[in-house]
Amino acid sequence: MTQQDKRYLRLLPIFNHPAKTKIIIYGRDTGKTYSTKYWILEQIEKEKKEFIWLRRQFDSIRTGSLESWKRVIQDYCRNNNLKEKEIELVWDAITRGIKYKGTMKCFMVELFASYKSRENYKQGIDYIIFDEAIINPKTGESYLEDEEGKIKELLGSAWRGRENNPPTSRPKLIYLANPYERFRPFMNNFLPVIRKQLTSLKKRIFANEIINLENNEELLSLYKPSFCQKESECKCIDENCVENWNNFLAREEDLKITEFINGSMPLYLFSGCILYQAKKGFCFFVQKENREISNKEEIKFIPEYYTNNEQRRDCQQVYKVPVEEDYLKEDLLWKWENNQLRFCPDGSREVILEFMGKGKVKSG
Repeated sequence: MTQQDKRYLRLLPIFNHPAKTKIIIYGRDTGKTYSTKYWILEQIEKEKKEFIWLRRQFDSIRTGSLESWKRVIQDYCRNNNLKEKEIELVWDAITRGIKYKGTMKCFMVELFASYKSRENYKQGIDYIIFDEAIINPKTGESYLEDEEGKIKELLGSAWRGRENNPPTSRPKLIYLANPYERFRPFMNNFLPVIRKQLTSLKKRIFANEIINLENNEELLSLYKPSFCQKESECKCIDENCVENWNNFLAREEDLKITEFINGSMPLYLFSGCILYQAKKGFCFFVQKENREISNKEEIKFIPEYYTNNEQRRDCQQVYKVPVEEDYLKEDLLWKWENNQLRFCPDGSREVILEFMGKGKVKSG
C-alpha cells in the first residue's frame, strides 16, 4: 500500500484529526484495519510514536493480526525502502508486537488479560488502537464484563511514567469497528446526535458519503462502501449489508431500547442482567454493573434466577431461584412480542436476546 492508495487517503484526515478519541465505523473492503496498521508503522518510523494494538482475546490477536501484520510490514518496508529487519514482528511466549530498529514500539495486548502485558511496556504509550471494538454476533463472541472499566484501567497503565505530565500527554484512543450496533459505551456521547439527525445521516451514508461527527474531543466517522438502498435489492456481503446498517441506524424504539428509569422496581437478576418493572407498564433489562442504577442496596435482596447448575455456581445473590428454561423463555418472548420488554443500551439486549433465541432483530 502506498500513500496514493485511495483507501489510505480516505482515512488520513481522520488519523490527522486532533480528537483524543476516534471511532471509525466502516464496512468491509474499506481498508480501515490495513490502513490503520500502515499508519502505525509510519508513525513509528517517522514520528517515533508508541502504540498498543488491542483486541479482546489472545486468539483473536493471533488469528486476526499475525498474518495481516506480516503483510503490512512487508508492504511498508518495500514502499519506503527500509531494510529487512528494521521493522520486525516479535511473537514469542511473553512479548508480542512490532520492533523498530530493535526497540519495541507497538505492543499486542489482550483486553481480557491486559495485566499480563503491563510490565512489557515501560515507556509511555501515545495511541491505543482497539480493533474489532464491536463484537460480531454471528461468531459467538461476547463482551467483557465491565469492558469500559478495563479500557480505563489500560489507559492508566499505558500512561505510566507520565503522571506529572499534562493531560494532553495521555494516550489517544482509536476504535475500529464494523456496524453491528452503536449502543456501546464509547459511543454514548454521539447517541443524541445520531438520534436527532437519523434520517439525514442514513440518507448520506447510503449515498456512499463519509460522515464525520464531532463532539468535544471525540470524532465518530461512518462509511458504508456501497450504494444499495434496500434490503430486497442488496447484493452486499457481511458488514456492507443494508440490513446491518439499518440495524446500526435504527431508532431506539425499533430496537426496544430505553433509558434507565429511576423509581422502577427490580424484579430479578438473570445472566448478569436485572429485570425492572417500570411504572409505565413495561419491563426493561439493565446490566447489573450499569452506573445509572441508583438503588444499589435494594439490588442485594432481589432473587437471582438460574436454569442450570453452571449458572447456579455463578450466582452471587443471597436468594437463588431455579427456573425452567423453557418457562423463562416463554415469559420473556411473550413480553417482547407484546412490546412490554425493553433494554437499556448497555449490552443487556444482546445477552437476553441470545437467551431468547432471537438473535439480531430487524428494525422497522
